[in-house]
Amino acid sequence: MLILLIFLVNQFICSFIFIDGESMSPNLNNGETKLLFKNNIGNIKRFDIVVFKSNSSSDLIVKRIIGLPGDYISYRNNQLFVNNNRVEETFLSNLSDMNPDYLTQDFSTNKINLNHYFVLGDNRQISDDSRVFGEIDQADIIGTVK
Repeated sequence: MLILLIFLVNQFICSFIFIDGESMSPNLNNGETKLLFKNNIGNIKRFDIVVFKSNSSSDLIVKRIIGLPGDYISYRNNQLFVNNNRVEETFLSNLSDMNPDYLTQDFSTNKINLNHYFVLGDNRQISDDSRVFGEIDQADIIGTVK
């Protein structure tokens, strides 16, 4: 019975995820283990950290939600704009002191499709994210990281 309960919790409620890589540092560091909550997919908010399936491999990817369905996202001079309104990224405040060019080159998106999200890694200089592979489908999201 206990094994069945552990299996069900792991399959449907939460499990552990191992952080592999530096694309989310310094907020999530290489080698850390975090909890992945699988029952929160319908309630995703801007700046949540999500885990999703890669389209090109069986790997799981960890990134931060920046754009929601219907949004237009742009970066100008290391500032995030959502629908042409500047949005503060407080989780990156400790990074801007290190290097003023730390975040990302300027870019903009088309309108984000229904049931899709635009994701970025916190370590923008080395992160392969929606700037490279485009929007992610909500159906590919496994859960949120806490």
